Amino acid sequence: FSVGDALEKKRAMQIAATTFKELCASSETTGGPNQFTYATFLRVCANLIPQESEKRASSVASVFKRCCEDGYVDQLVLRVMQTSLTREELEGILGDHCDGNLGYDYIKLEGLPP
Repeated sequence: FSVGDALEKKRAMQIAATTFKELCASSETTGGPNQFTYATFLRVCANLIPQESEKRASSVASVFKRCCEDGYVDQLVLRVMQTSLTREELEGILGDHCDGNLGYDYIKLEGLPP
């Protein structure tokens, strides 16, 4: 991850996003992203996109949607999302899969959107 001013972080994010898109586009030859790739890219989003930016939550939501579609949501991916978003943002993305009765840390994997 990048340390530096906003311009350096923006450039690092652009490089990471381009690399991620290329990996996704070449899934037939490379096998595409897996749960570790998704978790890492979610961490990149969390570390390089300012927390106050609306782009942070929308980027995480977009990556998570693709992760669901590819079938790679696991506890690692969910844990990274928990540390990357506010409670409200996470609940907005996961909806009914956050169980308020059992606490913020309990997320049901069953029935996540494909």
